[in-house]
Amino acid sequence: MSKNFLTIMALLGATACAMTSCRTSEANYRAAYEQAVAGREDTSGIDNTVYDKIRREAVSSYTVYEGDSIPLKRERVALADPQPEATLRPAYVIVAQFKQKFNAGSLATRLRESGYPDATVLTTREPLYYVAIAAGDRTDMILRCREIAAKPPVAVKAPYPLVLEPVGKR
Repeated sequence: MSKNFLTIMALLGATACAMTSCRTSEANYRAAYEQAVAGREDTSGIDNTVYDKIRREAVSSYTVYEGDSIPLKRERVALADPQPEATLRPAYVIVAQFKQKFNAGSLATRLRESGYPDATVLTTREPLYYVAIAAGDRTDMILRCREIAAKPPVAVKAPYPLVLEPVGKR
């Protein structure tokens, strides 16, 4: 009986030692965190992915119109849901950008229902989805961008609204 008792006690002791020795500590978490932070080289906010080149190709600048700076972007885009005989216009006023087509389409639908019948969704190769509220020639879109910036139909984040000029075909 004492032999079984000693065997059981030895097994319990070994189990208790194994359970307490495998625990992580705050020092382990801190070391792992610091190593992960040190490994980050790119602080530009752009992922090091195959889409990095596409994002960098998009030219962002400003145009001055009557003393006012208007954000202007040139990028390869296409209509997300092209209708028959629909073509890209020379310029668009963009109010939002999404990574999911559903979200962009939902906002475009709400904008059409609230009095912006030209609201449409444009897509890039990445794909990113831009919600355009107006389309036309560059000068008209600069004027519309100023109007929309003064009284936006939806909550917009910087750098929106902006004028987007499509470049070539996607």
